[in-house]
Amino acid sequence: MRKLALSTFILIFACSLGNALDRQPNADYHARREALVKKAGGVVVLFAPLEGREAVYSFRQDDNFYYLSGMTEPGMALLIAPAVEAKQDSPARAYTEILFLPPHNLRLEKFTGPKLGAENPEASKITGFDHVDEMGKLPDEVSKVLAVGGRPVIYTDVASPGEETSASTEPLTFLERTNAFLFFQDVKPMLASLRTTKDPGEAALIRKAVEASVAAHLAAMKAVKPNVPEFEVAALLQYEWGKRGCERPSYSPIVGSGHNSTVLH
Repeated sequence: MRKLALSTFILIFACSLGNALDRQPNADYHARREALVKKAGGVVVLFAPLEGREAVYSFRQDDNFYYLSGMTEPGMALLIAPAVEAKQDSPARAYTEILFLPPHNLRLEKFTGPKLGAENPEASKITGFDHVDEMGKLPDEVSKVLAVGGRPVIYTDVASPGEETSASTEPLTFLERTNAFLFFQDVKPMLASLRTTKDPGEAALIRKAVEASVAAHLAAMKAVKPNVPEFEVAALLQYEWGKRGCERPSYSPIVGSGHNSTVLH
């Protein structure tokens, strides 16, 4: 019985990895990247956070990085540069977008499964980016696009007031060492402005999340009876969300009765 139960668990776990998150078509993310770089009027570089040693099964992608890429893996980076017309002393530059992928960690992939690498000939088609390259090429590509634009400014995820670091802090420090004339400006206000308007795909996903939340709350209401423990109702909420395709809750359920109903616990 133990062997059967373990095999069943592994099968379910493997399936959940492949279908854990709804993803919009690549064209939607491409349109967002074009809209952002047009709004910024300059080069955008954004980094996905790294995965902590204890976060193998609970990594959560940065919201803004996911909004622009649709990619859920840690340690990636993206570069977007607007088209630039030729000038007397400077050549033209076409619109540029590159997704940079980290090198393979074969030991870790025993636990997480195979990761997409830049060497995969289908990488561009899978991700929807015009170009996909290995992470080590990022400094050179940044130098190339900045050499044409004439402005050594990068729009990126600058740590907000009160924050010591962001996902971009350490890699941006590395970029500064490779180019002492770089200046960084915060891209988050521009992203926030873009995200106030939802495209049809986003609206459909919001409706799906709302419907899952409603169904979970109705199920929880029906389950509330004398002697039913709080953790059982909380587990039912989580089950109902997961059954309807939600990867994780936006907030942990707070279930309390009696005195516990008057406090956040």
